[in-house]
Amino acid sequence: MRRFLKGLGLFLVVAAPAWGVAAMAIVFMTRGAPASAEAFGAMLDRMFDSIIPTIVAGGGLWLLASIDERLERKA
Repeated sequence: MRRFLKGLGLFLVVAAPAWGVAAMAIVFMTRGAPASAEAFGAMLDRMFDSIIPTIVAGGGLWLLASIDERLERKA
């Protein structure tokens, strides 16, 4: 179970930024580049609002599984 949680956490940490880059590329290809720096900033804000919690959740899963594994080794 620990190995699964660590793998899931690592996947979330790696996949979230990759998804964000892919989503931004799709937006650029379908709608074109944003007309202003403000529009680009707003798009980045929306993207980071969904990516950051995913990265934090993945890191938390990985960290908790690692701590549990080390505690079991000591006992």
